[in-house]
Amino acid sequence: LLTPAGEPVPPSQLQGAFEAILASPADARGGSAGVGHLTSLPRGEWAALREQLCAAAPANGASLKQIDEALFAVCLDGSSPEELGEVNRAMLHGRGIDRWLDKSFQLVVTENAKAAINFEHSWGDGVSVLRLANEMFDASTALPTDTPAP
Repeated sequence: LLTPAGEPVPPSQLQGAFEAILASPADARGGSAGVGHLTSLPRGEWAALREQLCAAAPANGASLKQIDEALFAVCLDGSSPEELGEVNRAMLHGRGIDRWLDKSFQLVVTENAKAAINFEHSWGDGVSVLRLANEMFDASTALPTDTPAP
């Protein structure tokens, strides 16, 4: 969320990036065979498959390196859950193809604008993630909102 110069990326630039991702063909976004589900496998299996992906094409290794270097993942979930059980499933694992479980946390946003933080947790992680969520909420409510034109 920072430019190479260390400045915050403007919200309009982030919005443009998200819109470009959403406008791309489904196959480019993982379609029905996304790689993210592989991160749910046992470590050894995922490591072996990761090596195969990297060996298959240099672009695979470069893409995985970019993901590895990211602070967190943003998961643009194509569902529009309404019922509590649907929302819980969407936030926990969705279809699995657009989650990256190797990240400490993922910001999951559904098509109908529901959002949650999915994070790997152990006994002490909840406090820091709750602090992050509170900081994000406070910062987001302090920003001016764009109201779409009618």
